[in-house]
Parts: sequence; C-alpha cells; structure tokens
Amino acid sequence: MISSKVYCLLIVLLYFYAPTSSAQDFQVNYLSVEDGLSQNEVTSIVQDSYGFMWFGTRGGLNRYDGYSFKHYKPSIMDSGSISNPSIEALLLNKEQDILIGLKSGGPAKYDYSAGVFEVQELAKRYGLNRVVSFCEDEEDNTWIGSWSNGVLCLNKDTAIHYKGLDQVRSIQQTEDGTVWFATSAGLKYKKKTDKIIQTFIGTSITSLVADKVNKCLWLLGWNQDLMKIDYHTMSSKHYPNNKAVDYKNFTLYNDTQGILWVGTWGNGLFQFNKETEEFKKVNIYPFNSQSASVDFDIIRDVFEDKVGDIWLGTQAGIVRISRKNNFKYINGFDQHGLNRVHVSAIYIDNNGRKWVGTSGNGLFYSDDGIIYNRVSINRSNVISKRDDLSVKAYVFINVILEE
Repeated sequence: MISSKVYCLLIVLLYFYAPTSSAQDFQVNYLSVEDGLSQNEVTSIVQDSYGFMWFGTRGGLNRYDGYSFKHYKPSIMDSGSISNPSIEALLLNKEQDILIGLKSGGPAKYDYSAGVFEVQELAKRYGLNRVVSFCEDEEDNTWIGSWSNGVLCLNKDTAIHYKGLDQVRSIQQTEDGTVWFATSAGLKYKKKTDKIIQTFIGTSITSLVADKVNKCLWLLGWNQDLMKIDYHTMSSKHYPNNKAVDYKNFTLYNDTQGILWVGTWGNGLFQFNKETEEFKKVNIYPFNSQSASVDFDIIRDVFEDKVGDIWLGTQAGIVRISRKNNFKYINGFDQHGLNRVHVSAIYIDNNGRKWVGTSGNGLFYSDDGIIYNRVSINRSNVISKRDDLSVKAYVFINVILEE
C-alpha cells in the first residue's frame, strides 16, 4: 500500500507582506455527491496524520485528498472491506488507525499500514451492535459508546462492560482522569477510583467537550441550553441561545481559538463566544439560497483540521469554512538581510519542521514557523526539498506526495 502525505499549497508569486483586511469573516465551500462524495448525509469527520480528510456517511466511508474522493464500501469479493456502509462515528487513534462506529455490525478499525478493515470481535461479543462514539483515555483505554447496550472499556485483550447506558453519543475525559458520557438519560461520569458510573444531570445530552484551558465541560442536549460544568466544584451554568428558534442542539466543538461551535438539528450553525457569553448565527447557505436545501440546517458533526478550517457534516453534504484571515504572513528572513523572498516550494516534514525553497536565495528551514535558518548548499535555486526524495513544485497549486 502506498501512504501519501498531501499538502495543497496555493503559491501565486508568494511574497511576505502585511495582510489586507476583508469584509467577510469566512469563505464557505461545499462538497456533495456532485463532487464525488458517496452520499450526502455526513455523520462524522476526522483527519489523518497524512492530511487526508475522512468522512463517514450513510453510504460508505470517504477519503478526500483535496481533489477527489476514494470510497470504501462493503464488497462480497473483498474480505478486508468494511462490513456496513452506514457510519455513525470516527476516531483517529494513537496508532494512527481509524476507528469506525457502524450503524450495524459493531465497531471496526481501518488498519492504515495493511489497508484493510478489521471487525472488533471483542466488542461484538458484548452486543455492541450500533456504535455511536469513541474516546481514548490517558491510560490507553478505548471507550466505545453504543446506542442501546451501554459502554465498553477496552485495553488490549481485556474489556469491562458498563450496562444501562443508552444513546452514548459522546465520551470525554477531563484532566482529573474522570470519564464523562453524554447519554439519552443524562450526563454520566466515572472517576478513576470508582467502579460504577454515576449520574450528574438527568436530562438527555447529545454532545460534550472537555475544555482544557478553562478546566470545564461544555455540553448541550435536545431542548437544552448550552451548559458549562465546573467538574471540580460540580456546579453548572446555563447559557440560553436567544438567536435560535428552538433548542434542537445536536453537536458541539471547541476549536483551537477557543470558540464553541454549536450544530443544531434544523436550525443551522452557531458560534458561542466564551468571553462575551453571546451566540452568533453563522450563515453557511450557498449564495443562491433559494435553491439551497434546508438539509444544510441539520449539522451532524463539526471538525477543525490542522490549518484551522472548520468542516461540517450536514444532511446536504460537506461544508468547509475557512477564516478569511487564516493566512499568516511570515517575516522570518530579516536576519539574512532579506525583506522580500520569492518562494517556489514549501514542505512540512515528519517532525513538523517547515522547509522553504526559494528562487535565488537558497533553502531555509524553521522549527517554530517564525525564524527561518538558511541551509548551506551549493545550488541557490531550489525547487523542492524532501525527506527521502526530490519532487518538483508547481506554481499556483503545489501538491507534494510522500510515498
């Protein structure tokens, strides 16, 4: 199998100048069956270590390289294919394999190195047929949440089954080691030293996130306010969304800028500012909104990629939200007496080091992405620098593949 690291780089006579302002906050793009997606109902999203985006749908698993989709569906001719096309949940685990929650057939795993799907037989033995959530904790346990048969905690070849929990839509661990569960019967939790799962809130919860910066939990539920839980004092605070027609809150995501994204079932997308404690409606409809499907208002999943773009799984396909000010302009060449650099190639290696090839000024690298160091080489015009091979970089759209 060939594993590829994909970087899509827009290089149009790239120079390092100060950024200009824009009237709009976001640029919104769309992907659907017309673009090659296997099915429009997108339930879950992850990004792998190679930069590929993965989308779970009701019509199979999709891998997206920035240009085209690769579909993974059941095949009677392939014993290593996925066993069910209807995907409920995805998780990229610490081994860089993808865990897949199926609507029927239990959990599966995509073994990246082998390129095959494996059924998690140990979980199936405990009757976890419909899997809707995953979580890996600090002790390398994998928690698997089911629709109607509780939660399973797996560690290598051992398993502990916690029954009596239904519709476990989200699982999170906080820094104190407590594992939290969003269920149809409320917010549940299990402390490290406890053998049982206890109830904190007795109303239906659909999504929760652990906020490491503010040391709290954020959660929401069907017909419920956004809530903040201080898990040290076990106190809570409610934040009603006055901009929403109803409270069919469904999914929640805390991005790297500290903004909470609230996806609803039928009322679209909102941002919550933790500082001002205010909600803001985000318009994700195409420009020709008269022909747009109301299915854009059903947000199934929210995910932030490595460059800060927000991806939405909706009933109408994929929505990609890019911040207009997401470009960062670098002035890390001043120490070399260069206030203007013509870039011809960019590469990020396996250790996160940034390499910049220039036209006429040689090769540079940076560990922090701020200060760039010149590499002493004989040739001054560098097209591209790779860990293991040289690849020609193309102006405008530059795609670098690592095989």
